[in-house]
Amino acid sequence: MTKPLILFILLIQINILYSKNMIIGCDITSKKEESCKEEDIFSVKEEKNSIFKLENLNIEDKQSSIKLSQNKKSINITEKISSINVTHRKKKFTIIRTRTTKNQSCPPNCIQPINIQNIKTVGTLETLKFIEKLNSNRRMILVDSRAISNYKKQTIPTATNIPNSILKKGSKHIEVILRLLGAKKDEERWIFNHIHTLLIFDNGISDNNASKLILRFIELGYPQDKILYYHGGLNNWKSVGLTTT
Repeated sequence: MTKPLILFILLIQINILYSKNMIIGCDITSKKEESCKEEDIFSVKEEKNSIFKLENLNIEDKQSSIKLSQNKKSINITEKISSINVTHRKKKFTIIRTRTTKNQSCPPNCIQPINIQNIKTVGTLETLKFIEKLNSNRRMILVDSRAISNYKKQTIPTATNIPNSILKKGSKHIEVILRLLGAKKDEERWIFNHIHTLLIFDNGISDNNASKLILRFIELGYPQDKILYYHGGLNNWKSVGLTTT
């Protein structure tokens, strides 16, 4: 048997022995005699000099929770939720929401749910496909539900402005808007047989204009299968570098 062949066989045997002792996520070269367990792979090890330490986030009592809230200038997550308390690995955490702008508050800038009743929620690609179809389908409208001042500053191309406030109860514009969208009134009852499909958006996840406008359309009887909701809104649109106007 030649020397190269003998060397090759020895290398294979060494690799086999090594692989038998190898456990994913553990180091067999460690001098510690402790056994290597599967859960070790996912364990969190805190380093003394770590920049991010779990104990820094540990909420020991109500007083420290209030102090953290004040330091971070927190605001509500939703109208009914101010914070979320959780326990993980025997440590207590309080999840709060901090302001991203100086005068931000909730309401109105509460985090919005992704689902609004039976309305279909869409993303950025679906919104692009919707816009692409506007050339051939005149019964589709991309709706910017924000205030007219924000709409004039910047919006998504092809968007029509229907501010949330325009359909508030008692508004004199309700009948005009519904008729423009294809609805017809039979005495006191609105008929929505030949109406437009609406894709409604606002600034994004922490803007409630779209949610309010959608819920108002539903109250007026507008069919939910004729309404789409772009949850990410203008902020998502801009975050991926798409054209605005």
